[in-house]
Amino acid sequence: MNFFDGMDGWLPAGGIIAFLLAVVAFQTDQPFLGWMALAVMGSCLGFLPYNFKRKGAAFIFLGDAGSTVIGFVLACIAVYGDWAEGRPLVALVSPVLIFWILILTWCTSPSTAF
Repeated sequence: MNFFDGMDGWLPAGGIIAFLLAVVAFQTDQPFLGWMALAVMGSCLGFLPYNFKRKGAAFIFLGDAGSTVIGFVLACIAVYGDWAEGRPLVALVSPVLIFWILILTWCTSPSTAF
């Protein structure tokens, strides 16, 4: 998440990840994780108007503390969850596939230079 802090309007990627984690958590009967993920999604989407301006620079950024907290909470939800009972490979791959959204959006962004 810290990579996305400096780019205008990329914070909803964390909201999308939180939403997908919430969907999977509710499907696997883990309501606590689902509500935590929805709270993170709401905080990401609530911060979006201040982080994204169509014309001009953003008002504020999360900073290291804010992006680290969001990334840490999402990682804790991914690690704490029991994503597939009795199938360890599916339990490992599900959160990894959800978090690939960040990597793919960063790699395909025109503002990134390799």
